[in-house]
Amino acid sequence: MGNSNFYLLYLISLKINKSRLIKEMGRGKIVIQRIDNTTSRQVTFSKRRNGLLKKAKELAILCDAQVGLIIFSSTGKLYEFANNSMKSTIDRYNKIKEENNNMNPMSEVKVT
Repeated sequence: MGNSNFYLLYLISLKINKSRLIKEMGRGKIVIQRIDNTTSRQVTFSKRRNGLLKKAKELAILCDAQVGLIIFSSTGKLYEFANNSMKSTIDRYNKIKEENNNMNPMSEVKVT
């Protein structure tokens, strides 16, 4: 009896250790700062842009939200997504922003 209990405990311990190893493995943290290497920066921009566009589409579909996303690359190229027209989304934003500024003028932020 004593040996079989030890073997069972050993197997349980082995499973726990393996699950801990799996949980510890994963994506490493990165420092958020400008990427110096031009090629790496472009690849990262492309991947993150595509991920952001995908998330915007998912948000619009899953939550029935009006979404407008505008991205300019460092070269000036425009990327955009709007589930309605971009113009109607921007018009709605401007209207609500103006209404909020009229209601609470102290919250207005000046950009210089």
